[in-house]
Amino acid sequence: MEFDNTSLKVGTISLSDLYSNNLNIPDFQRPYEWNERLVYKLFVDLDNHFHKNDVEQNEMIEFYLGSILLYEKDSSLQVIDGQQRLTTFLILDFILRKETSWLKNGSSFTFYNSNSIKNVKSIQKYIQKIINEFRFTKTYYQSIINHITLNVVIAENEERAFQFFDSLNSKGKKLDTINILKSYHLRELEGEQELQLKLASSFDLINSKIESQGFKKNKIQTLNHFVTLLWVRIFRWTKGNFSAISKDDLEDYFQDNAVNYQLGKNKLKLFPGIRNTRNTTLTLGSGKVTYASEYNFDTSKETYIDFNPLQPVQKGLGFFLSIETLEAYFDKLFINTEFTLLKKINTLVKQSFNDYFIHLYYICILSFYIKFENEKLEEFAFEIEQILGNKFLTLKGVRENSPIVLLRDELNVLQEIYLNIEAEMLLSVIRKFKSKIKINTIKAITKDDKQQLNILANNININYPIHTTRPSYIIRALKTYHNNADDCTVYTQLNFINIKTDNDERN
Repeated sequence: MEFDNTSLKVGTISLSDLYSNNLNIPDFQRPYEWNERLVYKLFVDLDNHFHKNDVEQNEMIEFYLGSILLYEKDSSLQVIDGQQRLTTFLILDFILRKETSWLKNGSSFTFYNSNSIKNVKSIQKYIQKIINEFRFTKTYYQSIINHITLNVVIAENEERAFQFFDSLNSKGKKLDTINILKSYHLRELEGEQELQLKLASSFDLINSKIESQGFKKNKIQTLNHFVTLLWVRIFRWTKGNFSAISKDDLEDYFQDNAVNYQLGKNKLKLFPGIRNTRNTTLTLGSGKVTYASEYNFDTSKETYIDFNPLQPVQKGLGFFLSIETLEAYFDKLFINTEFTLLKKINTLVKQSFNDYFIHLYYICILSFYIKFENEKLEEFAFEIEQILGNKFLTLKGVRENSPIVLLRDELNVLQEIYLNIEAEMLLSVIRKFKSKIKINTIKAITKDDKQQLNILANNININYPIHTTRPSYIIRALKTYHNNADDCTVYTQLNFINIKTDNDERN
């Protein structure tokens, strides 16, 4: 392998020669996550390349495996890009050569993430199952690995390596934005290995949790989606910026717009807020707190991380603790909430609205909680659900742009939260807006739905024969707010206006 004499060493190397070096995967890397489809595709490509037309090639042509990116540290080569392919070949090589494999002769990767360990074991079982389907794995494997070639870029340090990271195109699964940000912010904590490992483990745990089926039921698909929706979008919409958020916008927000207050790698600047009225800095390892997942919403603590999308993004430590706190807030408000009426309203919203209004509801409730915490939280949730419910009944269809139209052209609830210093003042503004809403209905509902609605209306002394295009929502709303009268008598009375009567329908 030949290199140039600049700060980047560039060359080509065979897969076999590569594993003669001391390779290592940094603990901040994403998990090993190749799936069966990617493994099978790679094996098919290898088979087709080395055994064209079922005839073995006498002179093997090199198989290009793509580019990998490394940097030098402590007499080893750290893998920045390429670990998915390299790990897959380590597994394959161990299965085929056992005691003479790379793994048995000094090459090994240490995985810190439980998902990596689980996926490695899963892919090992899968390769053992399909290994006999391919010709390259049988007789000529030793020759083949000497003819699998990679382009290698070796940087003199970590910073230089990441400057080139996005420019590499490989056959491996590319990092999504949130994992790029993970690596970026872990690098800000260089030298704090114990802290890096803690934060990386916590980050990966949150990532796995959000990608689980439980979060998908709450209309959150990935950590990328979670952070874009509840951090960057709140920041933009509060400022009246409703432009679409691209992958580059997300990356720029957490890199170019991040700040370093130069307090030290294990220190964090604290901002005044409802959960922090006394302290200006937080030092990890001081004995008072460790990191955000150990906080239990006890505002009597001396120090408390207060996530707020409108505050500066603090590089390194601040980024990770903010994500931990944001996830804890979401769990407290929307998954395992202890607020009785809020829990009912959450269920009503998730059952009735599409993703666009559900996400707007999340944004509004989270923003209110950040500003006012528990004070009048359920009253606010009630009023926001009523506004969204009224819009839901009025609009022919709720589209991606519908939340933007509501905030931009009618009432920017997020700006009102930011501007009002008391929760009651904010509620007055929202109730005044809600009092102007009129509901226009178009079609009569089915006979069974009409009967259910009228029974409910009679039980709560509301005497209207109801016709609407979306009866299931009104049925749920009436059950939610009037099944237990004590739940909502302190709030604005549920009032559907301009409902058609039977006589109106006939005339």
